[in-house]
Amino acid sequence: MRDRRVFQRSGAAIKLYYEALDKPAAPKKALSKDISGTGIRFALNEKLEDGANLKLRMFLADMNNEITVTVYGVVIWARRAESVCGAASNGYYEAGIRFTVVDPVVLGRIMSHFGNNK
Repeated sequence: MRDRRVFQRSGAAIKLYYEALDKPAAPKKALSKDISGTGIRFALNEKLEDGANLKLRMFLADMNNEITVTVYGVVIWARRAESVCGAASNGYYEAGIRFTVVDPVVLGRIMSHFGNNK
């Protein structure tokens, strides 16, 4: 089967905060499982609704500093996680998010940080 992805996925664990735009609440912490130029998959402790619109703040660290980037996305799928960091999931979920609004400069930072251009 041919891979139709525009960007390769990078299996990167980065910390992020997400908030549902439809249900205002304090941002919640999550950990990414992989990321590309078009979306992200992350582990979290609640099930998100398919179609929910999110604001994501991601923290990209290198040897010298940490930058924060903000993107917007929509939940494509969400399900109970099989495992988190190699351990039983015990109530954790995963969500697949497609980016809907990403500043081109931010996209460039994400891609160069993870080296995931195809």
